[in-house]
Amino acid sequence: MKRIKNIFKISTWNSFFSWKNTSNIGRLKFLNASYIIFIILPILVKLFSRLDKIKFTIDNNIHIIDLELPFNWKLLYFSAVALVIGNILYYFSCPKIIRLYPDFERFVKSGMPKVYLHRMLAKYFVNHTGADNLNGMLTYYERYSKIHKINGFHMRTALESLRDEEPLDGGNFVFTQELMNFTYWHLRIITMLSYLTGLLLLLWVIIEKVIYTLKYLI
Repeated sequence: MKRIKNIFKISTWNSFFSWKNTSNIGRLKFLNASYIIFIILPILVKLFSRLDKIKFTIDNNIHIIDLELPFNWKLLYFSAVALVIGNILYYFSCPKIIRLYPDFERFVKSGMPKVYLHRMLAKYFVNHTGADNLNGMLTYYERYSKIHKINGFHMRTALESLRDEEPLDGGNFVFTQELMNFTYWHLRIITMLSYLTGLLLLLWVIIEKVIYTLKYLI
């Protein structure tokens, strides 16, 4: 497996915007709450804007409660929008070999055959490079890839091993993941930026609320 990994030498910025890194964010459970915020928050804002204030009397004393959301709702909503966009792009653009199978053990448990890996690569290359065979795949990476610096012999051996009748091993899985990890560069960059924007805005809202609470207590 280490020999397979050594085929790839990835530049720093591409490594950061990889599908694997994006997937680490995409798997966070709390991001699902962004859909609820995206739908419910505008309704709450509309409701609070109409009610504005509540007046009531207790023991002949008039009390007034200002109805306003206890946080910066605009920042929170923009955060939810960014996270929803990130989730949608992640679901439809991230290769399944990364989104559904974060590790080799998960892939083995799924019962997927080794030929599935070869078909995944073949489908991508046919659709996006016009390479419909092994030599075409090698030519594409040798001539056009600015991400990978590939040892041609090892590359050919790894691709051919996906089609032989030998049992599936971790090297086959890692090799396929590494190839698909840097596909659709424009989509993975937009997806990661959407996630980061949403998380930073959410952090801003939380910090504002903490500062406000501390000032109130002090």
